Amino acid sequence: METAKKAKIFIAISIFLIPLMVNNQKRFFDSFLEVFNPDEVSTQLLIDVAGDSLINPEFCISLESDNTRNIYDNNFTLFYVVGHAYGDVDNYDKALDLNLLDYFDKNITDRSNYLVLTGDFIKNDTLESLIAAKDQIETSFDNYMIAPGNHDFSEDNNNYISIFNKDLFYTFVDDVLLISANFNNTDWFLDLGDQETINKLISDYNPNLLILFSHQIFWYDLFDGVRPNSFEGLENIVVNKFEWIEDKELPLISIAGDSGVAQNEIFCSISENKLFIASGIGGFENDHILKMYIHNSENIYFEKEYLNR
Repeated sequence: METAKKAKIFIAISIFLIPLMVNNQKRFFDSFLEVFNPDEVSTQLLIDVAGDSLINPEFCISLESDNTRNIYDNNFTLFYVVGHAYGDVDNYDKALDLNLLDYFDKNITDRSNYLVLTGDFIKNDTLESLIAAKDQIETSFDNYMIAPGNHDFSEDNNNYISIFNKDLFYTFVDDVLLISANFNNTDWFLDLGDQETINKLISDYNPNLLILFSHQIFWYDLFDGVRPNSFEGLENIVVNKFEWIEDKELPLISIAGDSGVAQNEIFCSISENKLFIASGIGGFENDHILKMYIHNSENIYFEKEYLNR
């Protein structure tokens, strides 16, 4: 009898809650995650709705939590994503932040993992600093991608290209295409040649997810609550940010690194089939990097890891 009574109460509560969940999904997820630790099960990034791949609305809530530590098996390729990697603007030491280097020294055990630097990994684009940064990177990583920032790349000299040879990197993990590119233009937009290269990669390989790394938060004007470290070099803002991508249905993750000083907390927002993240370090207690685990487009997870905690 007692069990039957509990079942009736549960059904009654469910009937009451389901409409609220449908009508106010975000509020439900907020309250849900206050009770259930998001560490327990990683939030799935892509979900299928009536045959369309969309970004899961739970994802940003999980990423913005202070507890996102997860453990995965060896079937995942691991990417360490670091924005504004020279760190503290007042305590600069030629190239990568010393706390970041200490983290690498203590934690990087597999050189086949990837490092993704989303710009401003040195303070001044001298040959000395660029060579020092390259040595620091290659001490811990065999694989890396760079989206150069305004501190790393200058039209006035050839220093960056002379050391790193290119300003567009790409790799695949199963059906996921990852690209880091140079947005150091007066409109914070890709050169036409880079647009054509990316579209050809998409056309040739037909990925199910595109991850685009940049330094500039070129989409900052689409959202409230995101602040670039600076607006260096920007003269005109492009309104249609992604019109150049020929495959309009391709889900996109845009990760920008010009953060960490003006805004030390991670920024995360979702718009239709696009996920936007801004993350960087600046010499603060909340300095964090992103660890991105990829098996394929259906198995991709993020972990936020603090450097100074």
